[in-house]
Formats: sequence, structure tokens, C-alpha cells
Amino acid sequence: MSAADIPSLSLQRVLEQVHKKNLASSTTWLRLGHYEPDNTKESGWNSAILVSSFFFAEDGKTNPASELNATIAAFFQPVGDNPDLHGQCLFKGRYIWLISQLKLQGHIFPAVPCAAFTEWTKGQAVDSISLLYATGYLSNPASFYGHTLLKFNSANADRSPLLDVTINYGAIVPTNEDPVTYIFKGVTGGYDAGFSHIQYYFHNHNYGELELRDLWEYELSLSQSQVDLIMGHLWELLGKKYRYYFFRKNCAYRVAEILELVDGLDIIPRRHPYVYPQTIVTKIGEANINGKPAIKAIKYHPSRQARFYNKYEQLDDVEKIVLKEAAIDIGVLHAHQYNQLGVTSKQAVLETLADYYQISGAIENTSEEIKSDYNRVLSERFNLPAGNTFSSINAGKSPHQGRPPSYFQLSGISNQAVNEGVGITIRPSYYDVLDGGSGHVVNSELRMGELKLNYLDNGLLLRKLDIVSVLSINGARTGLPGDHGQTWRLRLGLEQQNLLCDSCLIARFQGDVGRAKYIWPSVVVGANVGGAIQDNKNGYGALYAKSSIFVNARLTDNSNFRLEFENRHHLDSNQGDEAVYSFEFRRSLKKNMDVRLLFESNKTQEYSLSIGYYW
Repeated sequence: MSAADIPSLSLQRVLEQVHKKNLASSTTWLRLGHYEPDNTKESGWNSAILVSSFFFAEDGKTNPASELNATIAAFFQPVGDNPDLHGQCLFKGRYIWLISQLKLQGHIFPAVPCAAFTEWTKGQAVDSISLLYATGYLSNPASFYGHTLLKFNSANADRSPLLDVTINYGAIVPTNEDPVTYIFKGVTGGYDAGFSHIQYYFHNHNYGELELRDLWEYELSLSQSQVDLIMGHLWELLGKKYRYYFFRKNCAYRVAEILELVDGLDIIPRRHPYVYPQTIVTKIGEANINGKPAIKAIKYHPSRQARFYNKYEQLDDVEKIVLKEAAIDIGVLHAHQYNQLGVTSKQAVLETLADYYQISGAIENTSEEIKSDYNRVLSERFNLPAGNTFSSINAGKSPHQGRPPSYFQLSGISNQAVNEGVGITIRPSYYDVLDGGSGHVVNSELRMGELKLNYLDNGLLLRKLDIVSVLSINGARTGLPGDHGQTWRLRLGLEQQNLLCDSCLIARFQGDVGRAKYIWPSVVVGANVGGAIQDNKNGYGALYAKSSIFVNARLTDNSNFRLEFENRHHLDSNQGDEAVYSFEFRRSLKKNMDVRLLFESNKTQEYSLSIGYYW
């Protein structure tokens, strides 16, 4: 037997084992190829990967068996001038999986040094992987629902975690894409997407410092072999393109796909037409890996805004007065009221003031005067002893403990004009102003596709359909210059013109802007001005201006309410001003259930008592 015959004989042995074990039909191989069921293909499969460079076989995109055979053959190819271009290096995840399945000794395949992969993994010094969740960001439609990504945790204790590699999945969007096109393409699959890698400090700065979003890190209970498989697969995915779909095959879906390479882990909702980042985080919280809870450890990385408010709330009254005076005139730092403070109080004021300058606007975009004041604060702080003057921030409930995103509500209704009835509300997603929190934007709402049906004396009635309703409330907590507490709302949908009429369905688009302020730690009040465009029906006109005031209050961890009064002034009709007001109380019964009491007034009055279930 000549040496030239050995590779072919070894290839034949491997192929025989592969066919005997039927590995081409195994769940892990199908996941490594990102094969999805497709009845239009002869094989019944079609890979989500769009580029041909991901496949060795000509029909590899639609034929898992053919692709596995071609992959094995590629692993036996001689090592060329550039080992990093060898199949074993380009498809490290496939190679790691195949070796583990066939129990083969590595020398059966040619030994290939994969320098690029070794450098990327820092000499394979990664001993764990974390799932990162960035909370929702209502100023960008792409970030309404939060974001998920992966982080490789280095085993080197002397290395800063900020230098760890993170893997991100996102749409490839042209520069300066307009919002309408962006939303349309994102929903309909008009963008390519893919995985990219960058060091963690980039995301920590972008999410936590610029967008002021909290980050939650979930370290997973993975074995070293599982860590190696996931890293190897992500390496072979870099630069490969998918089709992006905002509601389902998004960042959460694709990141969950990667984690599902772990045997027995099933975290993608199969029956839902949408997948949200928090849903994946919740599923991870319920799952087990290697017989242990999937989550090994949780780290909360508060945003700069959260850190600032935490520090501010720990100041005493005198320190708060000095802080406000210094924010107005930095010269206070050399005045009597500052100098009379003790060292610890000075430290607290300066550290809080530094964070204030950071959140009042990105330093690089502010005036030279603000930059000078900020640098002066840092200089003053460096002249004082080192030390931590604040207690750690209370993280609250982790997003993985949150409730499911969809909601069903059954109501008993009493309407003064049409007597009693029954109401049904179905909300596919996501949260309203009373059930936000645990990863959602507190006191705000993001509702899409919410349908409300009432059965009253005159039969079944479509009361309301909210296509989208976004409410953002960022209440001012400090009274410092620039901490205005901005609020805004956009709402598009169908609804009955008022509670008195049961055949007055109109399309309406509303918008508001305003200010809000916390008067107690759990009570925020605010006022808005805005307007609406609507169908001109029953002489009400197509336009009205409006003003409103509201109170959001949390009574306990499980009870809260919202009170709102709105005045509408019709601009193109003879209708007089309308007064519309409502009060809604919510009590959480358990994680997936609540009870609500609602009172509304609009031409007539209506009461309802409801039981709700999250699913």
C-alpha cells in the first residue's frame, strides 16, 4: 500500500461511519448548515445562508447529505500554501462536531494549523459564553424590543472583560436610509444580514453610555466542548449573509439558533410568528444545560443614566443643593457652600456631577464650555482621595424573569348608554404603560396589533384596533438644568369615535410631545400637547389639537394605576371641545396573570373589570 492510498482509504472509512450513523439527518448537522424546511425543494430543505461560499457541494444549499460528504472530502485535502484557507480552518465548527460524533483520532485528517482562528479565540483561552440583552430603546424602531448578542469570556483573569469578543447579528442597512423604507424593508425581508464581531467595549459604550440602555449579561452553563463548538460555528458564519426579517428571523432568532447547537436546548418559540429578544432570554431562564440551570451567573451593567440617578438619590439634601448650584455655575466648586462639605460629600457631589455632564449630552457633541466644566470636575475629583462613596445600584427584576409578550383579556363592561356586556382584548405584543418593567421601558408602552372587541346590546362591536402605539415617558428626577423629562407618543389605528356611538369606526393618527417629572420615587406626572388626523365623520372634522395631563403611580410591586385627562379642540368643524378622561388600575396576580379596573369617559361613561393572561 502506498502513502498516496491512505487519504482515500481514510475518507472511505469516515463516509461509511457517517452513513451508518445517518449524520446527514441529525439535528445538529441541519443546524450547522442552517437548513430550514422547504417543500419546494426535492430534499425538503433549504439553507438560510445566501452565499455560495458557505457550501462545498454545488447543491449543498438544498442537500444536507451532499454537503456533509463534500465537507468531509474537503477536510482530507492536502494543506496548501495558506493553511487558513483549508476546509478545517474555514469551517471549524463542522470539524469540531464531526470529530466528536465519529470518535476519530485527529491524525486521520491532515494536521492543519489554523493561525487566524487561534488568534481570533486568543489562543482558545475562552472558557465560557454569555448571552447579552440590551433593554429597549424607543428612539429607534429597530431597537424597540431590545437586542441580544453573545460574548466570549476570557479565562485570563488579568485581561479586562471590555476586551472580550462579542458577536452581533444585524441587518446590513445602507447609510442614510429613510425611516419609511427602513421599516418596510425590515418587515418584508428587504435587507441582507449577518454576524459580525467586535470587542465588548464598543457595545458597552454604544448601549450604556450613548443610548443609555441597561445591559444584562447571562453567563451560560456550557461545557468546554460546547463552548468550542459554538465558537467554531460562529467563526464559519462571519461574513455570511442571511435574509433579515424584523419580527421573526431577527437578532434574537439567529442568536438562539447558535445556542441551540447545544443538545436538548430548545429556546425558539416554534408557533409564534414573531420572536423577541426578551422571549429568548426568558426561555434561557427556564432551560437546563448539562443537567443544571442554563444560566450560571447574571451580571447587571447599568447605563450611565441609571448610575447617575442612583448616585443622585443617595445624596443628602445639602449635597443636592450644592450639586444643583454647581451645575448652574461651576464656580461653586471654589465657593463656601462647597468648601464646607466633608471629603466624602465632596467625592459624592463630584462623581454625580461628572455623570450629569455625561448624560446631558455626549461630551464630544457639547460646547467647549461644557467640556471645560466637565474636565474641571474630573480635576477636582483627582485631587481627593480614592474611594467608593456610593452603594451599588438596585438592579430590580431581571429580564429573564419577565412575563411572555402576548396578552389576552376578558372583561365585564357596564356602559351607561348601552347597559352591560363583555369585552375581549388580544394584544400580540408587547407591553402597555401599566405592565412595563423587567426589561421594558418603565412608564412607557409599545403595543402592536392590539384588538379590542365588545359584545353589548347591539351585538359584536370592534371598539379599537391599535396598529401601533408607542409612548415614551422619561420623567425628570433631579431638577438639574437639562433634565426636562421628555415624553412623546405616536399612535395609529382604528377606533370608535366615542363611547356613545357603536357605528362610528374611524381611522386616526395621533401624536403628542410633553414633559414629565417624578414627584415621588414611584409617581410621575406630566403634560402633553399634540393633535390628530382622522376620518371626517359625523361632522367632527379631520383635525383636532389636544392637550393632556397624566399621573402614573406605582403603589406596590404588584399594583399601579394611570390617570389621564385630555381636552380636544376641533380645528375644522363646529363641534365644541371634548373632555376625555380615564382611570385604570392594575393588580398583578402572578407572573402571567393580572386583574384591571378601568373607568373611561367620552360622551358617556363606561366601567370594566378584567382578568388578563400573558402568553
